[in-house]
Amino acid sequence: SIPSVRRRGLDGFMEVVDMPELPSKREDRFVTEHGLQREQASKLTTKMAIADFYEKLANETSTEVAATFVADTLVGELHYRNMNIESINYEDVVDLVTDIDSDVITRKSAVDVVRESLDSDENIDSVYTDKDIQKVGSDDLAQIVREVVRSEDEAVNDYHEGESGAVNYLVGEVMSETGGQADAEQARD
Repeated sequence: SIPSVRRRGLDGFMEVVDMPELPSKREDRFVTEHGLQREQASKLTTKMAIADFYEKLANETSTEVAATFVADTLVGELHYRNMNIESINYEDVVDLVTDIDSDVITRKSAVDVVRESLDSDENIDSVYTDKDIQKVGSDDLAQIVREVVRSEDEAVNDYHEGESGAVNYLVGEVMSETGGQADAEQARD
């Protein structure tokens, strides 16, 4: 026989329990409220802890940079190492995302910091502080681009002859000269 339930008891229960947002509803909300692409919102809502981490980060930093960093960097790097988001110090990530958004460091440099941190069991802030990864400034980058163009006659000639791949080669040389601390798009421009 099925036990009877008193309505008064259920009403009190429903008032106390705060039901979590369904992943599909959260994904929809990330798309509409945060302006994310559906694929990115989907990656961020695969696990509640990841969605919570992103949302907290998005409230303190750029939603776009936070979404890209969490969905494309943290989730991938953690998955590769069979780790979870709880392994990451939230405050360290706030600093990284803020510095990416402020153009202090490149996304590539931030990825390198996360990888080194996860591989060494050192916290992100310690790795970040120990590395000299500040982005190359515009004036310095312009000088390096000029030097690369002057030293790579063949690639420059190939570019003028319509070979678009020559630009990629030149950008690669600039990135090599800067140790990856230049913004590749800025170097390309």
